[in-house]
Amino acid sequence: MFNILRTLRRGQKASKRPQQQRKFVPRLEFLENRLAPSVSVLTNQSDYLPGATALINASGFDPGTAVQFQVVKTSVTPAVVESTWSVTDGSAADSDGALNGSVGTSWYVDPSFSLDASFTLTAIGLSGGVSKSASAIFTDSNPNLNSFQDGNSIGVINGNPFGGPYTNPGSWINGDLNSQKAQYFEGMAVPFETVFSTTPNTTYTLTIGYNTTKATTHAFDYLTSYDFNNT
Repeated sequence: MFNILRTLRRGQKASKRPQQQRKFVPRLEFLENRLAPSVSVLTNQSDYLPGATALINASGFDPGTAVQFQVVKTSVTPAVVESTWSVTDGSAADSDGALNGSVGTSWYVDPSFSLDASFTLTAIGLSGGVSKSASAIFTDSNPNLNSFQDGNSIGVINGNPFGGPYTNPGSWINGDLNSQKAQYFEGMAVPFETVFSTTPNTTYTLTIGYNTTKATTHAFDYLTSYDFNNT
């Protein structure tokens, strides 16, 4: 108060009004992100055909660390561990090939135990010096594949099955073609159809094989294009 009174002019009275207190406004500073690095593991497809190869990538781990992979069949009770293996980041076994904390590997979808099965894939390794794990789910679905041949139904004339006309197109039938189901001449082609269930965003590969002879009987000569014209 002494210092305040000295600054007043002579004869001026000090105000009895209470002094206003200065408001304290705290200042907040942004803290740096100190969250532990996240890890992940992914497969290139969510569903595979029997005999396919699943491509796997695990990321977010410390560079140079060893990542352990494990595939567990979860569609059975109790669950079954099908495979366990390790790949070191940057090693020759790492398909990524770089020392970057991202590890690439693969797994064979063995038809002997994978058909119609569900699997959980787990990757475990060091991230930020701490053991971390990530998981992913994939399946091996049965495509329910069915193959059909075109039976271009013929008409029987005077008891001769080859005497009647053929229809183009015919009708899709299972089993072998015979004289009661089809009539094909030299230079004509037999259409085939394959039907199977699919999963969205999944790539499928269909391998076709055929025999030119059955025992001593000559069968098919060659494969033609899908738009071959039998007329």
